[in-house]
Formats: sequence, C-alpha cells, structure tokens
Amino acid sequence: MAEAAALEGVRQCTSELDKYVYLRHLQQESPALFYKLLINNAQELLPVVYTPTVGQACQEYSKLPIKMHGLVIRPADKGHILAKLRDWAGVERVRVIVVTDGERILGLGDLGFNGMGIAEGKILLYTVMAGVNPAVCMPVCLDVGTNNQELLADPTYKGLRQKRLRGPEYDDLVDEFMSAVRDLGDHTLLQFEDFGNSNAFRLLDKYAPLQCSFNDDIQGTACITLAGLLSALRVTGKPLQDQKILFLGAGEAGTGIGQLISKAIQAESNLTEEEALQRCYYLDSKGLVCRSRTDLQHHKLPFAHDVPFQSNLLDAVRELKPTMLVGVSTQPGAFSKEVCEAMSESNDRPIIFPLSNPTSKAECTYEEAFSWTNGKVVFASGSPFDSLKAPDGKIYFPAQANNAYVFGPIGMAALLTHCHQITDEVFLQAAKVLADLTPESTLESGMLFPSISDMKGMVVPLIAGIADFMVKSNLGKRPGGVSKWEDHVKAQMYQPKVYGRALSVKVAPTPVPEVHHEDMQELIMIRHMYTDIQRYLFLRYLQDSQPDTFWKLMINNAQELLPYVYTPTVGEACEKYSNLPIKTRGLYIREEDSGKILEKLKAWRHQDIQVIVVTDGERILGLGDLGAGGMGISEGKIILYTVFGGVDPKRCLPVCIDVGTNKESLLQDAEYIGVKHKRLRGEKYDALVDELVHAVKEWQPHLLLQFEDFGNTNAFHVLERAQDVVCCFNDDIQGTACITLTGLLSALRVTGKKLDEQRILFLGAGEAGTGIGKLIALAINQTCGVPMEEAMKFCFYVDSKGLVCKSRTGLQHHKLPFAHDVPFQPDLLSAVKELRPTVLIGVSTITGAFSKEVLEAMREYNERPVVFPLSNPTSKAECTFEEAYQHTGGAVVFASGSPFPPFVTNDERTLFPAQANNAYIFGPIGMAAVLTKCKTITEEVFLITAELLAAKTPEARLESGMLFPAFSDMKEVAPQLIAGICEYMMKVGLGTQPDGVTDWLEYVKEQMFKPPEGTSSRL
Repeated sequence: MAEAAALEGVRQCTSELDKYVYLRHLQQESPALFYKLLINNAQELLPVVYTPTVGQACQEYSKLPIKMHGLVIRPADKGHILAKLRDWAGVERVRVIVVTDGERILGLGDLGFNGMGIAEGKILLYTVMAGVNPAVCMPVCLDVGTNNQELLADPTYKGLRQKRLRGPEYDDLVDEFMSAVRDLGDHTLLQFEDFGNSNAFRLLDKYAPLQCSFNDDIQGTACITLAGLLSALRVTGKPLQDQKILFLGAGEAGTGIGQLISKAIQAESNLTEEEALQRCYYLDSKGLVCRSRTDLQHHKLPFAHDVPFQSNLLDAVRELKPTMLVGVSTQPGAFSKEVCEAMSESNDRPIIFPLSNPTSKAECTYEEAFSWTNGKVVFASGSPFDSLKAPDGKIYFPAQANNAYVFGPIGMAALLTHCHQITDEVFLQAAKVLADLTPESTLESGMLFPSISDMKGMVVPLIAGIADFMVKSNLGKRPGGVSKWEDHVKAQMYQPKVYGRALSVKVAPTPVPEVHHEDMQELIMIRHMYTDIQRYLFLRYLQDSQPDTFWKLMINNAQELLPYVYTPTVGEACEKYSNLPIKTRGLYIREEDSGKILEKLKAWRHQDIQVIVVTDGERILGLGDLGAGGMGISEGKIILYTVFGGVDPKRCLPVCIDVGTNKESLLQDAEYIGVKHKRLRGEKYDALVDELVHAVKEWQPHLLLQFEDFGNTNAFHVLERAQDVVCCFNDDIQGTACITLTGLLSALRVTGKKLDEQRILFLGAGEAGTGIGKLIALAINQTCGVPMEEAMKFCFYVDSKGLVCKSRTGLQHHKLPFAHDVPFQPDLLSAVKELRPTVLIGVSTITGAFSKEVLEAMREYNERPVVFPLSNPTSKAECTFEEAYQHTGGAVVFASGSPFPPFVTNDERTLFPAQANNAYIFGPIGMAAVLTKCKTITEEVFLITAELLAAKTPEARLESGMLFPAFSDMKEVAPQLIAGICEYMMKVGLGTQPDGVTDWLEYVKEQMFKPPEGTSSRL
C-alpha cells in the first residue's frame, strides 16, 4: 500500500530533518497521501512536521531543498496585499490563516523570513488534529526584515535584508493585511504565531474584536497548560485554588498562561480577580516580578505581588514554595538539580512543566525531573521526551503539553459556528473538555493528555464541546438543521482519499533488480537526495569527475537512474539550464559560426565521433521553445547511446544549434546563455543547418546524426534534406513511432486482436503523431498485405482545430495523408464517439486531455481499450495511469511517455504502467548503424526494430501491465536487438561492413563499450 510505503520511506531517513524534507516533498507530490499518512500516524510523525523538528527546519529554511507552501507579504506589497491573497488562494476559499512575522520562533529568536516554516508546520495541524480541509488553509509570513545579524550576513538567506521594520510602517502593513483578510469575503479564522513581545499583545488586543483571531503563543499555550494542570490535579488530589504557580519567563506565553489559570481559579472558587492573580508568580531575566520593581512592562504588572524580591529561581522556589513550576524561558537546564529538589521538599507531588521549545531549549529533561524528585514529579514538557523505565521496572511516559491538542479543535469549532470572537472563556472551556477526556489509565503512566493517536477518537467530542459553548455564549451560531453536534462535526471533517492506492514514485526507492556492491555508495547518496534535480546534478558531477564510475553506475542501475539523466528530470534541467551550476558538455553552433562549422568540429576535443545528437531547442519535450537550454536534451539523450547501445561515450557528441528563441522569459533572463534574439527562420536557418549536415559528412563520413526536438516547422524538411547526405533520423518522428508501434504490438498480445482490426485515434498531429501513423500504416501494409493508401485510413488525428478530415482546408502538408472522408468533429470526445477507436494515443502535451468522459467512452466501445498518453514530461501527459485505470474499470492497456508509479488494485494486484521510452530503441539502432557503417536508416529499419523489441517482452510482464522489457533487462536484450538490426541492415544492403561476421550477437558484445573493471567508486 502507498501509505505503508510512504511510512517506510520516512523511517529510512537518517535524521529528523531528512524526514521533514521527505514529508515536505510528499506533501508537494501527493497531498492526499501525505495527509492520510499524517492523520493515521500522527503520534509518530507530528514531531517531524511540528515541534521539535520544525525548529531546526526554520533555522535552515532558506537552505532546504523545498518548495514554499505559504505566502510572503513584504513592505513592497503595500497597496495590493488583497490581490496577493486572492492570487494565492485562486478558486479556493480561505478559511484559516496562520501568520507570523518571524520575530520569536519557538525559543530560537528572530528568524525573519525563515519563520515561514512555523506557519507552514502549524497550518498542517488544523487538518491532522481537527479535520480542517487543507485546501482552505493559508500559511503567511510577514517578512519585514530581521535583527539577526547572522541571517543578514548569510548569502543563502531568502528574506528581506534589512533591520526589522518597526513603528507606524509596521503597523500600517499589518493593518492592510488584516483588512485584506476581512475583505476576502469569507468567515476566516486568523491565528497569530510567534510574534515578539513588543507586538504580540497589542496586535491581539487590537484585532481580536474585529476579526475571529487568537494568538497561539499567548492563548493556545495557556489553554494546553491549564488542561495539563487540571489533569495534574487529578493526580495530586489538590484543588485548583490551593495552587501556587511559579513561572520562569514572563513573556507572552508565561503571562498568558497566568491570566487563563487565574480565570479558571475564579470560576471554580470564591476568590476575587486580584486574589486569583496572586496564585501566579513570575521570574524574568532580572529576578522575581514583585511590587518593589520599577522596570516592569505593562503585561507583567498584574503579577507584581507584595513579596520580597528574589534574584534567582532557586531563591524564589525556596521563598515561595510553589506547588507548580512552569518554564517558558528557553533557558536549557534552568530547572537545576537544586531547584527540582527544592520543589520535591515542599510538595508530595511537585508539578513541573518545562514548556520551552524546541527540546534543546527545555528547562530540564523528563529524566532529570524524575530523578531529582525521586519519581514524585508530575511532568509535562513543550516538546517530546522519551519514556523512562523506573528502578522498579515500571515504564513512565512524559506528557507533552502540545498546543496541537487545542488550536485545531478551537479553530474547527470557530469555522463550524462562524464564531465572531474567540474569548478567553473559549480557551477555558477547551481546557476543561480536554482534561476531562484524559483517561485515568493515561494519568497513571505519567501522561496528562490523551495520546496523539487516541485523539482521533476524542477530537470530535472536543470540537463539539467547544462549538456548543460558542453558540451558548452567543459567540457563534448553530448551523441550520444540526441536532447533534458530534454528527455534524464528523460530517464536516476532511478525509483524504488516495484513489486506487497509487504508489508515489517519491515515496520509496525504486526497486533495483540488480545492484552491484561497488556502486552502493553512490546509489545511497543519490537515494538520500531530496529532489530529482539534485540527483541530476550529482550524476553530471560524477560524469565529469569520475566518468568510469559514472558509466558503471548507469549501466548497472539503468532502471533506477534513467529518470534522473533523461525523462522526466531532464525536462526540468532544460528549463533551468542557464541557471544550473554546470559546465556545458556539448558543442553550440550559432549563426556567427557560419562558414567555419567544419573547423569547429575538427577542433572538438575528441575525434572519431560516431554519434551526434543535435537539437535547435525549439520544441523540448512538451515544454516548448527553450533555446540554448535544449543542450540539456542532447546531453541527456547521448548518454543513452552508451547505456543501451554500447557506443563509446568519447565517440558521442551532443550539439545545440543556438539560433535564438521566441520565449520572452528567456530573452529577458539576465542569466540566459543563449543568443538573445528571436528565432532564426527561412533561408538563413536552412543554410546553417545544411552547412552543419555537410560538415558532419566531410568530418566523419560514417557518423550517425540524430535530430532531436526540432519544431514542426523544421523537423520534417530538415530530416528530408539531410537523409540524402548523412545517415540520420529524427527521434521525435521516427524513434517515437518505433517505440509506440512496439507498445501497440505488445498490447495486441494482451487484447488478442490483429493489427488490421485496429482503429487508431491520435490527439496531436505534429511530428510525433504523424510519424507514428506512417509507421503503423507501414506495419499494416507489410504484415497484413493492405495497400499503403488503405493502411493510412486506420489512423485518425485530432489537432487544435478538431478532427483532421477531407472537408477541412488549410491543412499542413504532413497531415494530408490522414485527412479521411469522415464527418468533422470539433473535439476529442466527439471524435471518440464518432470513430469508436480501439487505440487512443496522445502526443498533444495537453495535460488531462484524456478526460473521464473520453476514457469511459473508450471503455464503452472496447473490451480492452489501448490508451497511450505519450506526451513528455509527466506533467504534460494526457492522463495518468491511475485515471486511465479508474475510468476504464481496470480494462485499460496502458503506456505513457514518462514514468508513472505502480498501482495497487482493489484485489491486491500490483500493476506497473508501461513507459514507451524511446531509449529502448534509438541506442540499439544507433549502434547497429555505427557497426555496419549504415548508409541510410529507412522506415523499414524502425519497423523491424519494433517487431524485434516487442518479441523480447515476456508474457509475465504483459500480465502485470508492462509492454516492454525491463530497463534492468536491457543489458541482455540490447545486444540481441542490435544484432538483429545489424543482420537486417546487411541483408537489405543498408550496411556496408564488416564482411564475414557469422555470429552477430558475439560481434556486438565484443564491440559494446564497457567501463574499466576495478574502477573505484569512491568520491
């Protein structure tokens, strides 16, 4: 199952921060699976996404390889903050906002922009602990600068590089932000998070009456601490009004706790407000807060009692003899052995709560408190501590006073009731309900709160109790038709749905059928990297610095590593090519080289080149015109001539014809390495390409030239002109056609149908689509005896204007052979319903074009519909494997251009989607052309290659959904495939040498490149 695989992936991470980053990537790639994993495993994973790990994540935030989920508001946004909020939200309503200005993150101080991590972490818990739909949750960071000199001096820091904004400018920015939140038009709960003392109280006081809001550090911490105290008193057997509480730390958290505890004391006794406040004492950095001090901030004055001043904590404990000691100071070790022993001397069961976060800032550990009080302590901490085995063998579990217990349920209750103000009484009620939910058995083991895992069963009554209180207190309204709060709460809670239990490719390492021990260090390093682009960069570094190691790694582990050097990762690499920290490995040809291209080739560092992959960057995968960034596709493609074709890498040359780009964002990019003008067209373009082709022929007469990702305007005529000069092919036209025909031939082994019984409908009528159609028609012609003109009628095309048919005028030349005498249809669904195709192929780069309705129609007309969404990269595919499977009731025979993850069916079968990857064929065809000094590569070569490769796919793979051999099997399959192609080339007179080869398989194996044995894999 996907969830089990994801959990195992987390557990395999070697550090808590690695786990954090892993989960961030899972959230990005598969949000439903992410939330399901968190909800079902909250006890284990909460410390990873929230405290304590989120503290380290915030400190490292600018350096982490993660995508920011939240919205940053800066002073420069003043005047259009509402527009930014609306742009971020899109079509979704915003119901919950967690906002920070990063000034006081946990106990770590001013982290500025990096505080975004706390807002993103906190917002998750509204979903995990209370069932708020994540789609309506927005984390926000007010980036107003930082006073942290280390951050200001750190070149990797992504925040505003200035001292923290203060005074009227700060207030005006917050004012506009709060007005924008109100103007969103929805009932929105806003939570203030980790603001500094100078702003926290006054912002809460200012906006609480105007906006449904609260400050979690002041009120949330107070609520969970009071809940812990109420549970602790069930252990000690003492009444609340008899408690004397001493706080170390008199900031927003500490005094907020005191205020709420005082209200609770008032509510349960006859004490006045002043008398209740006198049950709480505070020690700040200057000593005991008392009446004799004249330097007190406003929020400390209610707790300045008429007691002797004490300069330190130990003296204060000895003087006051408190029953409870609470730490909110972020001073690790402040609850010393002497302090804990003093607490034990004056109390049968001393209550000690070191609440500072993260764990490294806690005033003492559970083990210390337990040991120094001889096991008498009633304990809770802000971040988690490990369980403890007492001398008598009993296991004790330290309680964690985690705000997550309360802020989510309070928030959900506020949303359900449209609560207009969250008063202190709401927090008081929440604390009481939570304390009452804690079972006696939990208290006996040291836990003052339900376990996080038990909260799944308790959160509904908690939310219901708070919502009911809000309505009865006239703070909110009961929704119409609600008779039982608990039923209503359950109905409104978010439940993530992972359809079909799809396995995410990001979740677990790709299974590697054959792992060579000498490659393990590099493989482990690659697997531990956070993103595929990191893996791409690492492999490029390895290729440059230790080529022998690189080639061994690639050849031995192609199944795992191919997606990082080729599709889909190469697409991202091409988009970012100019910005990546890499050295170009290929050769650029530009207009300025006109007249001297042959000289440039002769000056290349390696001669005796056998294969060139050349692009002009106009149509890179499905990403469009990337100009000079297209070099990445040539560099990626050329690798596969070695991995799957055995061509010596020193005899391979990637080339990019840099003739400009029509992509404005590249032309405006200061770092773009290509020529900065509109794309060269017409005679000048043709002359430059012609010169390259003729220069290649003169330089290396028997070289194979592969054209890659040329635009439709040039791809066909460039290929046609070059075929008369050099041995060449266009992989997008002919290579894609070959691998698609291979997939179709394998698919027919599954469906049991014949090739001439098919009706094939293409979405997309560019170079790839019509190239496939021509090769399929040739296959029907040669294997079924159907005349070529009739064979063309088995293939139909839908382009951007509708169905290609005879009644349409203005069709491009390459579409005319497929303009059949059928009624025009304006869209794909209409075409499917009219034509009832057996095979649907996507080469359109229109994400989601194979809709639910289209796929259901395919299933309606076919027992086993064949669906091939071939567009690259994965993000451009016409549908996913999961969608195709679901919408055809599991009947689909599927292949895609880029990889999709496996799929577990309801009957526990694991299906593996086939990938129609050109890598299977262009390397072997290329090697065969090199070995035979092939004069030209005809369409029949691609036909024979498809037939040979389809025959190599075992029945067992067909049964599991795979239409091609495993990449890991290509070490064995590739030589056989190359040998078969060589035999054909020599038989029909395309190959010119060598003469006298009797065993082509042995000859091929001898000629294939092998990295030197004994190469060290150490970096």
